[in-house]
Amino acid sequence: GVLVFTTEWDADTLTVSEDYYNNFKLGSGSTYIEKETYTLEKNKSGQFELDVELRGANGDMAVYFVQAPEGVYVMKIIFADDEATLMLSSQQYQPEEFFGMSYGDSRADWILQVTLDQNGDAHKVLYEPTSIEDVDSKYDNEEFVITNLHYENLDGAWVCGEYQYKYRLEITGRMPNAAKSTTYIVLSNTEDITFDQTWRASGLSSNLADYFDPSVAVIVGWKLFS
Repeated sequence: GVLVFTTEWDADTLTVSEDYYNNFKLGSGSTYIEKETYTLEKNKSGQFELDVELRGANGDMAVYFVQAPEGVYVMKIIFADDEATLMLSSQQYQPEEFFGMSYGDSRADWILQVTLDQNGDAHKVLYEPTSIEDVDSKYDNEEFVITNLHYENLDGAWVCGEYQYKYRLEITGRMPNAAKSTTYIVLSNTEDITFDQTWRASGLSSNLADYFDPSVAVIVGWKLFS
């Protein structure tokens, strides 16, 4: 299918990032596939078109991040069995606000038209992953390294990938025999998470049972400090 963007600001190019998941309709069984960033050129009609490749058989989801002059638009598209549904992040939990486009004869036979103003106010706060080039300097300066893109909705919920969370926690402690302390940033639906649970879930445990269920919590950043 095709996403068609019309901007209410003057631009020759538009930057759009896509996080794609498959089997979204299976809930916790869905899996992250890939992330792509596109620079779109304005067409003769003054619009920007993004061809969307549907990776799975059905029930997929993609989150799109569109750079505006005063912020970033965040929107989610559900690819169901027979239609594509666009949900702005500020509306994604209000079903009465959804609208769909039927596929027609093919799952690729759809077009969604999106008009954006320059404010990009679909969320309050957006944290983008730290680039690989900046990780060492962040480490040396004892600053946070952001590992997962996440943002706060207008309703106060935190979002990472396909999940939303009630809290954004900073959990601090020192691992056994470590030279420095660590603070983890955790998005969570419970405030009852210990440092011991967190460092084990960060990738340092060989026991899969120690890792967070992504519907409950996810680690989105960390820093080391003396």
